[in-house]
Amino acid sequence: MRRAGGEAASTSGSPSAFDDDYAARQIARSENPLRARVKQFYLDRILRQVDGPTVDIGCGAGQLLEQLPAGSLGLEVNPVLVQNLQARGLNVMPIVPDATRIDLGEVRPGTVRTAVLSHVLEHFADAASVLRRLLADCAALGISRLVVVVPGSAGFAKDDTHKTFVTLDYLAGQGLVEGAGFAMTHRSYFPGDMRSFGGLFAYHELMVVYDLRSNRTATQRPGASRGSWVQLGKFVLVGLLNTAFSYAIYVALVFVGMNFALANLTALVIGIGFSFKTQGILVFNNVENRRLLRFILVWLVLYLFGILMISLFISLGFDSYASGALAIPFTTVLSYVAQRFFVFR
Repeated sequence: MRRAGGEAASTSGSPSAFDDDYAARQIARSENPLRARVKQFYLDRILRQVDGPTVDIGCGAGQLLEQLPAGSLGLEVNPVLVQNLQARGLNVMPIVPDATRIDLGEVRPGTVRTAVLSHVLEHFADAASVLRRLLADCAALGISRLVVVVPGSAGFAKDDTHKTFVTLDYLAGQGLVEGAGFAMTHRSYFPGDMRSFGGLFAYHELMVVYDLRSNRTATQRPGASRGSWVQLGKFVLVGLLNTAFSYAIYVALVFVGMNFALANLTALVIGIGFSFKTQGILVFNNVENRRLLRFILVWLVLYLFGILMISLFISLGFDSYASGALAIPFTTVLSYVAQRFFVFR
């Protein structure tokens, strides 16, 4: 079994998951500096979805667990890994492997808000039944978010212990867009938010997030987790990059004699693709192709709003250059609100 970024995990009962060699390999991989740096990109992606104390199901060598919020818990079937993690001071409990379900018996009701199931589900022959049961168990325990990560097609084919190729189509066909009061609120691929990349790269992943419907607002509130603050900081930095890029185009076009309205429209069109990728990949980690239409609609609104603001400043006596610059703070605020709560929500 494999963890985020291709590392193995275990809960479903593959015999090799219990031996000392397996544990030694996992520990050695976790201590490799280069692997750790690469893996952190995958872990950061999961951490952005974490809301409060979390249970890491099949926690492996503990790379994710050691970065989770206080009060988090790891579940692991390999006794050597359990001993290793406990010796490091991590909160880890052994669980009994089961080929038909994931045992959350060690989780006390009301103690965690998020569950992470990373590179585990594909090891079950009846993955749909396991996930359906897990959602019900999460609801009963007061867990309001479930983060599921599974490999792409190349990663799935690489491991002969994989039993079910889990895709968005598979989940939809099994009626698992919703279940036990949960609804799918996020789905994205990494690295590169395209399913086709999974056929080329063994460490390509699909992430799916389920939120308990009655708790969706609470789980998405600003400041609910470290990830919210990281996202806000990234939005500001990437927004500055996008703004500078678009404004440079606008200035260049006005300089060569283009009308300010047409210059603004041209800069907008050129910047849409650039901004969609930078904001989606670097900030919201959710560049699904189906969201492009929403993104375009938002930018059409931003264009009209920008023209209104520029016209206002020109009427106040500013030239076209200054008016374009003065409109930036206003369009930036509108852009953040629209992208955070409409495009990439």
